[in-house]
Amino acid sequence: MPLERINLNVTTEMRRQIRAIAKRTRKTESEAARELLSMALEQTRRQQFYESVADGMTSEVRRHMIALARALEELDD
Repeated sequence: MPLERINLNVTTEMRRQIRAIAKRTRKTESEAARELLSMALEQTRRQQFYESVADGMTSEVRRHMIALARALEELDD
C-alpha cells in the first residue's frame, strides 16, 4: 500500500513515548508512530461499531451483553 506523508505535531511527552517505543521495538520513530496511529484508528473503528450495535439494542439485550462481558472478563483473571 502506498504511503502518504503527513506533518503531525505532538507534545514533547508524546514524542518521548514514541521514541521509547521505537527503541524497545527496534523500529524507527516513524515506523513506531505509524503503527501507533494505525492501532488507534482500528480501535476507534471498533468502538464506533460497538456503539452503533449498542444503539440498536433493547435494554434487556444490553443487560445480557453486559453480563456476558463480565463473565468473559472473569475468565481472563
